[in-house]
Amino acid sequence: MKTDIKIRKPEMIYIIDIKYYGEMFQNNFNTPRFRSNHIYQIFTYLNNFKESHDGLEGMLLYPSTHSKIRN
Repeated sequence: MKTDIKIRKPEMIYIIDIKYYGEMFQNNFNTPRFRSNHIYQIFTYLNNFKESHDGLEGMLLYPSTHSKIRN
């Protein structure tokens, strides 16, 4: 497994995983819920990060756009 983006600063490392889905949530009995497999994936990235570092943060990013390319 390889992260999408890793940003390193002297005091912090950020691991960002980008998901391209039409909807960020999935519906479970008409209740929006985070996709658990995405949560487990970012958790695994953070848990298995090879370098020991006190400042380690993870983020799931769901880009979206409502722009039209063509009319």
